[in-house]
Amino acid sequence: FHILYHFLKGFNEDDGVKFNLARDPSEYRYPKLTGVYKVDGIDDEKQWHEINDAFQSLQIPKKEQLAIQRILAAILHLGNLTFDSSPLNETTNTPCAIHPESIQRFTFISELLEIKVEDLEKGLVFKKLIERGNPTPILSALAYDKCVMNVDTLSRDLYDRLFNWLFSRLNFAILPEEEKQKYLLNEKLAELPGIKRIGVLDIFGFEVFENFNGFEQMCINFTNEKLHNLYICLLYTSPSPRDS
Repeated sequence: FHILYHFLKGFNEDDGVKFNLARDPSEYRYPKLTGVYKVDGIDDEKQWHEINDAFQSLQIPKKEQLAIQRILAAILHLGNLTFDSSPLNETTNTPCAIHPESIQRFTFISELLEIKVEDLEKGLVFKKLIERGNPTPILSALAYDKCVMNVDTLSRDLYDRLFNWLFSRLNFAILPEEEKQKYLLNEKLAELPGIKRIGVLDIFGFEVFENFNGFEQMCINFTNEKLHNLYICLLYTSPSPRDS
């Protein structure tokens, strides 16, 4: 979840107010679980600005960038959500309630996710059972620990869906225009074959060892450089005349 650290350190002051966030990762349960808030060699603020620059380069609309930030903020706030177990009564099927100290936060989460407060609360404090042949779902009140588990499950699902959507969106952004038109005919972007994959070609770089750099190593380096040159030619040089 590195993006959460980047986001907290990199958002501007207006976004901090808009998303009701503090910069200190230790104030949020999910980052706090690791106990590590700063990694040597990683500048979280710089990383966040680089991510936003990449969005600009790929012409990701501001509306979509804002949606990403809303989901990240919602995940952070969800981690700090607490429940009150005193109303729980299995006999009357009365569930736990949102803790009074978390009501304002909970309302804000529903606004970020654009979900009705009552629908979000019902999804967190009840277990829904659907019987075959019965269209009306059966709601069963959940214990405190199950409510917390539901919150964590929702957070993971939000993160997972955002991650997968981002794969599809970035791949779509770098498609040639004629290919984009084909994809635009299908509204379910994430379900299209191939658009959720990123290909990685791993080529050995130039190697220099401290104690041994003989003829064999020279041949290996020479071969690697030729492969790298071939890759560059096929990827960039060869398509140029065709594209022009």
